[in-house]
Amino acid sequence: MKIWPRVVEILGILAIVVPILGLVGTRLGWTGFQFGFLCLGLGVVFGALAFFAGLVGHVVVFARGLGPMSVRPAKIHIRLLVGETMGFAVSALVLVLFLQALQYPLLYDISTDVEDPPVFKNAVEIRGPASNPLAYNEGIAEAQQAAYPDIKPYINEEITVNSAFSLALDVALEMKWEIVFQDEEDSVFEAVATTFWYGFKDDIVVRVRPSSKNRGSIVDIRSASRVGVADMGTNARRIGVFLQNFAEKVKDGEGDIDS
Repeated sequence: MKIWPRVVEILGILAIVVPILGLVGTRLGWTGFQFGFLCLGLGVVFGALAFFAGLVGHVVVFARGLGPMSVRPAKIHIRLLVGETMGFAVSALVLVLFLQALQYPLLYDISTDVEDPPVFKNAVEIRGPASNPLAYNEGIAEAQQAAYPDIKPYINEEITVNSAFSLALDVALEMKWEIVFQDEEDSVFEAVATTFWYGFKDDIVVRVRPSSKNRGSIVDIRSASRVGVADMGTNARRIGVFLQNFAEKVKDGEGDIDS
């Protein structure tokens, strides 16, 4: 039993270190996201092996008649427990994240206007051939409305289009988005947001148009992930935060009012 506790400890350490290496490599752009997810999966495998190998180790120690009261078996149990804990923690965390992911629809493209979504222009060139398509169709619209019925355009009958466009740019910059395209004449801009953990690049387009009364403005935003068939609600949350921050700026009196 001299080697077994060490094996369990090593497996537990690998369960933690390997996913971290994958995360760092993906976040810094050294590897593709596939490598990061592969490392995450390997972490789960190492974690499960550490946990079950630790259980086997406990059984073997007791089966040999080495009760937990003597000093040496106690140390063995502690070492096994340390490896088990590391492995179980990683596996349990990933399992929780997986169960959370199952609660979200398979959507990667969200728009406030599902009938006439803002159109990406610059993003088509920078997304790359392996990225998700940017065709927003009826199927996506129906799935989005079912999952996120509160995602709607921001309409204000008092604030001017130019002022709303300027405020929208301010909000985007405050949210640390990278502005990659701007058309002041059409009141449209595009930006790129980077997710915190794996550094995924998501493309955003914001469009401001006159309201039906031609006095105020309508602000629409669309957010689309470049990779993955499901965003775990990231794009919807991003849109919600943007519209909330925008509304707060208007409420605070920022922006020109059309009188």
